[in-house]
Amino acid sequence: TACTVQVTLSNFSLQCEYVDIGLSALSMLDDTLKDGKSYIHGTTYRTSSSSYPASAGTTSLLCGIRASSVKSLFCRFVQNAAASTTNSSNGKYDSVNPILNSICFNVGGIKYPQTPINPLMQPSQSFRETQMAIGSFNNSQFQSCITPTQYCKLSAVTGMAQDLTVGGSQEYSWNKGSSPASQSQFIFGENVEVVARRGLLSGLNCTSAPIFVEMNTASAPTNGHTMYCIAMLDQVLVHDIHSGDIQVRI
Repeated sequence: TACTVQVTLSNFSLQCEYVDIGLSALSMLDDTLKDGKSYIHGTTYRTSSSSYPASAGTTSLLCGIRASSVKSLFCRFVQNAAASTTNSSNGKYDSVNPILNSICFNVGGIKYPQTPINPLMQPSQSFRETQMAIGSFNNSQFQSCITPTQYCKLSAVTGMAQDLTVGGSQEYSWNKGSSPASQSQFIFGENVEVVARRGLLSGLNCTSAPIFVEMNTASAPTNGHTMYCIAMLDQVLVHDIHSGDIQVRI
C-alpha cells in the first residue's frame, strides 16, 4: 500500500566559517587572474541506463557516457518486477547481482580490470574493487557504508539454490531478498585513474573511447533488469569575475 511521508525540519542551524579578506586583498587577487577568469577543480557524476535481458550468456551493454577525465566507473542492477521481498522490496533503491559469473568494463578496447572478475565465486574481490573505485586504498582503515552481507545479494532466479548447498557454483555468502531496513547493495566499481592521486584531470580520457560493460550470466534470472552505469568525473569550473558567469567543463 502506497504511503506518504512528510518531514518537517525545525529548531536547526547551520554552522560555517566566513572568511572576509577585504576589498583591497580581493582586488589584488583578481588582478592575478588571466582574462579575469578563475578556475576551480571539482568532482561530479554522470549516469546512463540500459536494459539487461533475463537470459543466460554473454552480454555487452554500452554506457552512453563521454568525458575527458573519468576517475571511476560503477554499475548497479535493478530488477524490473513488482516490489516484493524476493524481487527487491525497495524497488530501484535495491541493487542485485543478476547471477553474473564474469564482469568488467571495456573502454576503447581495453578491459578494466584486465582479467574479468567472477562475483559469484569471488565476491570479496568484487567488493574490494568497488571500495578502491570509491577511493579506499587502505582496506584496514576504510569504513564502508556497504556491508558484505548486503553486498552479496542475488537477483530472483528459478532452478538455482541460494544457500549453503550450492557448493562450487557460488560462494556461500550469497543470498537473496531485501527489506526496508536491509537494502540490497551489490554495486560493481572499478578505479580507472591514470594517476592515482588527487589532481586535476587524473582520470581516463573517454571523449572518443566508448565505455561498455561486458558480462556473462551463469543462469537466466527470473526478471529482466535495468543497468545503471555511473561515472565519477573530474570537472573544471570557470568563473568569469566580470560577468559572473560560471562554465562547467568536463
